[in-house]
Amino acid sequence: MNIAIDTDGGDYAPGEMIKGALMALECFPSIEFTLLGKSHLIREFTDRHPCSERINVVDTPEEISMVETPSIAVKNKKNSALVVGSTLLKEKKCDALISAGNTGAILAATLLYTGRIKGVLRPALSPMIPTRKGMVMIIDGGANVDCKPSFLEQFAIMGSIFMDKVVGRNTPSIGLLNIGSEKEKGNELTKESYERLRNREGINFGGNVEGREIMNGVVDVVVCDGFSGNVLLKTVEGVGSFMSYRFSQVFRGLSGKVAGLLVMRKIDKLRKEMNYEEYGGSPLLGIDGVVIKIHGASKAKTVLHAIKQAVSAVENGIIDSIKEQVQTVLRDKSQES
Repeated sequence: MNIAIDTDGGDYAPGEMIKGALMALECFPSIEFTLLGKSHLIREFTDRHPCSERINVVDTPEEISMVETPSIAVKNKKNSALVVGSTLLKEKKCDALISAGNTGAILAATLLYTGRIKGVLRPALSPMIPTRKGMVMIIDGGANVDCKPSFLEQFAIMGSIFMDKVVGRNTPSIGLLNIGSEKEKGNELTKESYERLRNREGINFGGNVEGREIMNGVVDVVVCDGFSGNVLLKTVEGVGSFMSYRFSQVFRGLSGKVAGLLVMRKIDKLRKEMNYEEYGGSPLLGIDGVVIKIHGASKAKTVLHAIKQAVSAVENGIIDSIKEQVQTVLRDKSQES
């Protein structure tokens, strides 16, 4: 297996991206890595590593910044890490691609140079957030701000497959993000999507789910349009930052520090549960290859977890499973018509 990593993307590139790959070399003795980026910088880290023979360095002199227009950048910068990596994925010269770069550019590059799975209407970003009962997937987390019910139907199928085969949730439960639990609640998108999901065989649809219920772990996958999903994610992230701030305020002063010592282990456990570094990245489902987008502020530990995600996705045949289920949906639609 070969995992390609964009070392140009992210706030701590290229060092933390490379360090994450080097950590993974020890965890996965049979896996090779293709590191994309400035070759002279990459080799400063890799040349003296004892497993350097399992690292292939590809020089990509062009870089796509966070402020560039994604569609223009990926067409004009064909020697960038994202474009080269997406091309390698298309040509089956690597099994997965990981990047902490511009989300729009990752989507544009993989769409243009790797391509969608046949029959997939839109790829979806699928981040994980912590709940009382473990991780829950939000799909779509921001790739498609305007959606049709048919998109959400496919999101549910792809999310269910990933949570089953990669995360290990047997028959994962699916919830549709809405403003109420009753089936008649919501707008035209959610109402029609509800009926599609309710009648779709092969998924465990549990109905509508309100935003306040998600953190209780009532479902394994939350299906929504990318606009609502991204607002949800940013809200959860903001609450996490606010809680960290409040903890620091509560335990100020001598008495606060003494009290803090008594509960420090529980606070550290809570921070770990809310830390995105513990959850790896967000799979971009619907692309004809395993693609993992990680947070722009990711460090080596997050890269390592993303690599573990990618390895599991490849080993469990996530792409073939999505292809099979999407074709089933298409056959059902053709029979209905």
